[in-house]
Amino acid sequence: MVHFFTPFFLALLFILLTTTNVLENVRGDPDLTFIEGLCGFEYDTTPFRKGQAMRLTSGDIERTSSHSPFCSVTADDDGTPQMYGMATCSDSISPEDCKACLTYCQDQLLNYNICNDLYGARIIVASCSLRYETYEIEECAP
Repeated sequence: MVHFFTPFFLALLFILLTTTNVLENVRGDPDLTFIEGLCGFEYDTTPFRKGQAMRLTSGDIERTSSHSPFCSVTADDDGTPQMYGMATCSDSISPEDCKACLTYCQDQLLNYNICNDLYGARIIVASCSLRYETYEIEECAP
């Protein structure tokens, strides 16, 4: 009687799976373990609202499909400061999980008053990070 699950067969299967892209980005849900949250140190003295800044990245989140930093810039007609945003995801998650992770970070910033009334914010979880500032973000500079 032949046993199909001999050590040789299992070793060969392991080599094939690890040397091909079969397992790429198939790792489950994003890891939302909180790593760090940072706030700017200047208080907002204009009619600036955190929600306006976060709208910067909400549309960008829907378009994010790569693991390199995604950067965005906006300026409002009413004199609101120009805003810079950056979103990044770990290479270990799929594009769909990247979007879910960034949406989670955005919800944390908007719904839990993190960095309320301060310019700039950053939230970092194990699988992604989201940041906005009133100055150009170094990683996004051309």
